[in-house]
Amino acid sequence: MDKYIKSIIESLCEYYNYRITEVSSDSNKEAFWAAVKTEVYPKKMFVFFKSDNVKDIDKIIDSNIKIENDYIDIVKIIVTKQNINISGIVSRSNENILIINSLNNETIYASNDTYSKAFEIINILNFFRQNKKDYKNSIVTYIIIGINIAVYLLSGVLSRNLFNIDINVLDILGAKDNYLINNGEYYRLFTCMFLHSGILHIASNMYALYSIGGLAESIYGRKKYIIIYILSGIIASTASYVFSNGISVGASGAIFGVLGGVLVISHKLKHRIGSGLFKNIIFIIILNLFISFTIPNIDISAHAGGLVAGIIISWLLFPKNEESI
Repeated sequence: MDKYIKSIIESLCEYYNYRITEVSSDSNKEAFWAAVKTEVYPKKMFVFFKSDNVKDIDKIIDSNIKIENDYIDIVKIIVTKQNINISGIVSRSNENILIINSLNNETIYASNDTYSKAFEIINILNFFRQNKKDYKNSIVTYIIIGINIAVYLLSGVLSRNLFNIDINVLDILGAKDNYLINNGEYYRLFTCMFLHSGILHIASNMYALYSIGGLAESIYGRKKYIIIYILSGIIASTASYVFSNGISVGASGAIFGVLGGVLVISHKLKHRIGSGLFKNIIFIIILNLFISFTIPNIDISAHAGGLVAGIIISWLLFPKNEESI
């Protein structure tokens, strides 16, 4: 399956409760991938084709899709990498046709009322375009990841062990240590969020930040994103200081704050992206909190504090222009 088509189908399945299937046409023995939704009436099916020339598109439009159920709306999604002129071909067709340029995630052509029938595809394309912009504009996320890695390498060198960091080194570099904080070293509530105890610790945290940071940064903007990250991290450290006596380190409190920010995004933008992302984020939060409660040596107070802080701060900072789109 073409990677681009696969990404669209996976998004349909994840966010809009479609399921993947295979169909064939009268004029071609080749099987085509499709996404079908049976919980609506009439049922809906998007059949995907890949083509970069007019002749192939002509054949695709003329082909009849074999299906067992007559009560189903079929939309042919043709994916191409060229901005080709197909007006002469599609003008004679009464079928639901949507032609997409995979290079820029733009629609080249939509027949009849296909835009309304394929609104999920349109939303996904908008999301893809936003994501392309996200990766270009995720500089703060990459800088934060870079700082964490640099600090980890320093602590590894000082510990003479890159896999497990000496707790004394962590304490020297600024771990959350209640005794020292009580003696006026309040900066530790900030510095501890850039320290990690081992290779798995930093790897899991940085992967989580990489996965969700770009989306949060693109929606809130760099300044607000920094505010969400730093304040959530400090509040998480403070919660740990209040409820946990042990020495602790890690960016997970700040990352839970960013996760709270993504939860706010998924709730505020449900009218644009559907409820799938919101449900997925809720599941991820519940799963991570469950892990935090059940596995020893995980600072649940920092995680919960960062999450609550992230939700509240993100709600207050959410851009009004995003809600109105």
